[in-house]
Amino acid sequence: MLRKTLSFRIIVLSGTWIIMALIGTAMLLMHYYKDHIENHYDAHVFMHLEELVAASQFFDVNQPELPNPPSDPRFENLHSGWYWEVRHNSDVLASSPSLGSQELDLSELHSVEGARAQVIKGPDGESIRIQALELNAGPSRQHLLVAVSAPMMGITDDVIDIAEHMLVSFFALAISLLLAV
Repeated sequence: MLRKTLSFRIIVLSGTWIIMALIGTAMLLMHYYKDHIENHYDAHVFMHLEELVAASQFFDVNQPELPNPPSDPRFENLHSGWYWEVRHNSDVLASSPSLGSQELDLSELHSVEGARAQVIKGPDGESIRIQALELNAGPSRQHLLVAVSAPMMGITDDVIDIAEHMLVSFFALAISLLLAV
């Protein structure tokens, strides 16, 4: 009999709309946050890409000199996901110590125009977010490819961390709104 009352129906309908609105808002905020974090990582990786290009001296295309390789110490840690590589055709001319004896599989790259970020598999099968830039360098203006990456785990961890905090906050807000109704 309680289910047939107008007040019961209003409470159920209000509660349903509150839950739906909070879930939709949480999903939208998570999407915006993920975009923000990806843009932040992309800007950071692009800064290292520019740093690598600026530090490179190509007197002979087969022997680039890097008097100042990228300064980020994460490029030193083996298999950190932070990698850089300089290539001429398919030959690796120089690479970060973090790659060890391995190479990046750049066959998955769709296009390197404008250094757009792309997600590919790293040397150990981990997902990395990579940016690559084609340029002509050296005295003979040889075609080179410069690539820099960051691990996707950094983005994923940040998004999961904020999602956990948001879940608690939205749950508390949902309970408060439902009690208010």
